[in-house]
Parts: sequence; structure tokens; C-alpha cells
Amino acid sequence: MSLVGLDWPVSSYTGWGVFGLHLALAIERQGKAKPVLFHPPAIDLDSVRAARFRAFEVRPLPSAPLDFPVLRALGNDGQRITAIEGSLDRGLIFFENTEFSPQGLAGLGSLKTLIAGSAWNGALLAEAGLGNVAVRPQGVDETLFFPAARMGLWRERFVVFSGGKIELRKGQDIVLRAFARFHARHPEALLVTAWHNFSTDRLADMARSPHGVGPVPKDAKGLPDFAAWAAANGLAPDAFLDLGFRSNREMGAILRECDAALFPNRAEGGTNLVAMECLASGLPTILAANTGHLDLTESVPCFPLRRQAPVDRTLAGMACAGWGESDLEEIDQRLEAIYADRKGARELGHESAKAMLAWTWSIRARAMAEALGF
Repeated sequence: MSLVGLDWPVSSYTGWGVFGLHLALAIERQGKAKPVLFHPPAIDLDSVRAARFRAFEVRPLPSAPLDFPVLRALGNDGQRITAIEGSLDRGLIFFENTEFSPQGLAGLGSLKTLIAGSAWNGALLAEAGLGNVAVRPQGVDETLFFPAARMGLWRERFVVFSGGKIELRKGQDIVLRAFARFHARHPEALLVTAWHNFSTDRLADMARSPHGVGPVPKDAKGLPDFAAWAAANGLAPDAFLDLGFRSNREMGAILRECDAALFPNRAEGGTNLVAMECLASGLPTILAANTGHLDLTESVPCFPLRRQAPVDRTLAGMACAGWGESDLEEIDQRLEAIYADRKGARELGHESAKAMLAWTWSIRARAMAEALGF
């Protein structure tokens, strides 16, 4: 059997990590190639899948080109996580910067196949003249994210969930401002967040926010102090709960305890894995109708934010054609609609979950593996 390498860390704790985890399992199930990892996987899986993962080969980072293909994780301008080289390499790309350098385009064009994580990304790559592109959105783990009875952990509260690594383009500043307005009318509301990420290099970017939220402070350990940030922006301690680092395996049960999810993201190169998990769990989900989110808002029942103002390049910190600034009034209306008709919102959430059965990793990762030639 042939080999195929994955050049990024596979784990249960980051978006790229979860993506790699399911793609590796799909390639192994196809039976055409055997995945090779170059970073020890940090996984939290059920015993069956964990056993299959332990059988994967883990090699040290190579110092010379390999004689088998490598799958490259790519970002803005085709930027790579590692410099591992193979033979007839393929790429998987999620990007938000809408401009490419000549060197970036040359690198992307040299790949045998380039998988784009959203129709928006695919269209931008095609406009740039690349002919090796296939659009294959990511999936969601149907064994973890599905509708089910609630345990009633926050029985007396109206719980709004916000997830995704802290970054100005993810719109956590908008979440804080929108939730503060909503909480002023509904003091029983609780904002539950999963914003932690292993990288903290974008915390200071929040100082550019048009909502004046200020940069995210750090605690004594150098980690983001989201509770202090929320308090500095007017939220009482009992109105905010930071979940800290959580494995993907834990999140389904948490999402099912919430009443609404809010994603006023300014840009998503992909289809936003956390938002997809909310939809698959039957959680009424408010989504900014821009960039990679459009794949969801155009095909999955949700509460779309249609009022999208252009984003200034100075705010974005990069070229940002197609980015969108969500409207606070429209967010308010969406939250109020869910609050006023929770039964109706839950029914829509169940329709979302049904639609997301076409977005499971078992379907999507297989389609991706086939497009990559494995």
C-alpha cells in the first residue's frame, strides 16, 4: 500500500487538528494509502477510533524530500505550517486574505490537487487563474454532534454560545457588544464561550475593533483572560462563562445545553467547523451571511445575518474583499426572535440537524480523500 503524509499536527483540540484527524481516518478506510504523521497526535477519541489511530506511523520531521505524496495545510497566500516536501504533493487551503503574491500563486499552482474549504475560497482561487482546485468543505462528527434531551445544567438561564479562536475576523468583539445589549434587557442571559487556542498572537488585534472593546488581557500564566475582558466591557461575572480548553469530544453535550449560538464572523475561509457543530446539534444558530458561511446560510436552516457592511482593510489587516461587518440591530432581532419563541427556534434547530446529515465527516472526508486521489 502507498503512503501519504499529513504535514500538520493532528489533534482533538484545534480546527486543523480535528480536520486532519477525520481526513486521516477516511484515507485509511479507503484502503488505497496509509497515512503517515510527522507530529505525535494529541487525540481524545472513543476506544475504537483511538485504536485505529495508534496504528498510524509517526515519523520525525524529515530533513530531505520524501518519495511519497504529502498533504500540505495551507493558509493565506499558500503559507505553510511546515516545510515537508514529498512527491506529487497535494494541498488543503483555508484563507481569508483575498490577495496573492506571484510566489504564492506559483506554489499553489505547482500542487497536483488543491482542495478549497469553501465555495468562496474556490471562486477566489479560480479567479486567480488556478486550474487544479476542487471545492470540498469539511464535515462534522455525527457521533458527537446531534440533537438530544438536555440535562438542564443552566435551567434558569437563556444561554448564548460563542466559539472559535480569538481573532478580530471571528468577531468576538461583536459578540460582546451584542450580548451586552441583550443582557441589559434579559438579566438571566448567560454568554458561554469557547475562544481559547494554542496561539495568542492575535489578542492585541482587538484594539482595532470599531466597537471599542480593547485588547484581550492576559492572566498570570500568560493566557487570555476572557472573563476580565468581558467584565471590562460591562458584563457582570455571573453573565459570562469561559469554558477554557475543551476537547472536541466534550463539546456536543455542552452545545445541547445552550439556547442559541452566535457567529457574527467577519470572514471564514472554510465553513466554520464550530458553527457546523452547533447546527448539527440542533442549536438555533445565528450566522453572518458572508464568505465561507454562505455555504451554510444558503443550504442549512439557520438565522442568517443578511446586513453585511464592507470591512475596511485597515480593520482587517489584510485584503478583505467579501468580508462582512454584521449589524448589531439585526443580531438583536435574531436573539430576541429565538428568546421569544424558543419552541419554534428549537424546531428550526432540528431541521438544521437534519440538513447537516449531508455534512458528516463520514461523507465529506471520503469525498475529500477521493478528490485527493486516495
